[in-house]
Amino acid sequence: MNIKILILFKVNGSTCYQKKLIRKICDAENIDAKKISPQFIISFIDNWKNKGLLHDDVKVKKSNLLESQILKVYSIYQKKTQDLNAMDFGDLILFTVKLFENNNDITEIYRKNFKYILVDEYQDTNFIQNKWLKLLVNSNQNICCVGDDDQSIYSWRGAKIKNFLDFDKVYKNTKIIRLEENYRSTQNILSVASNLISNNKNRVGKNLKTNMEDG
Repeated sequence: MNIKILILFKVNGSTCYQKKLIRKICDAENIDAKKISPQFIISFIDNWKNKGLLHDDVKVKKSNLLESQILKVYSIYQKKTQDLNAMDFGDLILFTVKLFENNNDITEIYRKNFKYILVDEYQDTNFIQNKWLKLLVNSNQNICCVGDDDQSIYSWRGAKIKNFLDFDKVYKNTKIIRLEENYRSTQNILSVASNLISNNKNRVGKNLKTNMEDG
C-alpha cells in the first residue's frame, strides 16, 4: 500500500516550517535572507497563488531582479513541498481548482454533494477562491453570498471587490436583499458614515437606518 503523508504549512498560524524551507533555499541559491526576508517571499508566493498562478504561469521581466529571484525560490519551493508530500494553505485551494478543471467527473461528484452553498464575508474573497466557487456551484446555481462592499478592506492580501460587484452578472436571476437596519449606531453616525462612503464609485449601495435616536 502506497501511503502518502500530507503536511500542512499554516499561513494564518505558525509559518516556521515555511520560513525554514525558504531560508534553506535562499542559502543554497546565495540569496541574502537579510535583504529579502523569508516572510516577504512567502507573501509574494501566496499572492501569486491567490491569483491562480503556479511558478510556470508567472511572467516576470528579466530586468526585475527582485521578482526574478523570488520566482526562482517559488519554483524550488514547490518542488521541495511536492517531494515532502506537503501543501501550504494556498496550495489547498489552488490544486483543488486545478483538479476540478482537469477532471470533470470529480467536479460533478462534488457539485452533487454540495447542492446549496453559503458564503460569508464575500467581499473578502480573492480570485482563486471565487474560481473554486464557480466550479463547485451546480447547474441549479443554489448559492447565497453574504457581504458588505463598504467593508472591503483586504485588497492588500488579494481580496477582489469585483467578485462582489459582478455576482448578479455571473449568476443569473440573482435576488439582492439589502439588510439596511442598523442596531448598533445612532442615526447621526449612520448619516455621516453613509455620506462619506457614498463617494466610493465601486459599490452596490444601501441606505442605513435605525430606530434609535439621532444621538
